[in-house]
Amino acid sequence: MNNEFPPVIERLDLRQADVQRCLDVAREVIGEHQFVCLDCAPVIHEWNDADGASLVYEIPVDTTPSVAADLTMEVINRTVDRVMDLIGFAVAIKGVNTAA
Repeated sequence: MNNEFPPVIERLDLRQADVQRCLDVAREVIGEHQFVCLDCAPVIHEWNDADGASLVYEIPVDTTPSVAADLTMEVINRTVDRVMDLIGFAVAIKGVNTAA
């Protein structure tokens, strides 16, 4: 996955190592369920304006949106369980069913 980190990370006071650990959790979940990422680099969505900042790394996987939502919840739960509650940052799995 892409190792470039956007500037919003500084505003959110995130450490790059923590972001990388969250991405590792996502890879772990995806692999355990025997899915494959459709692209090695996540799509990065960032908001950094006067109202606040947030950062979402979206990983496309060949599955349905419903299964992707379940995988995302598993990533979130594991991330929190590992004491990585990172305010303003999330990793999401995007279901892109290519079989249709």
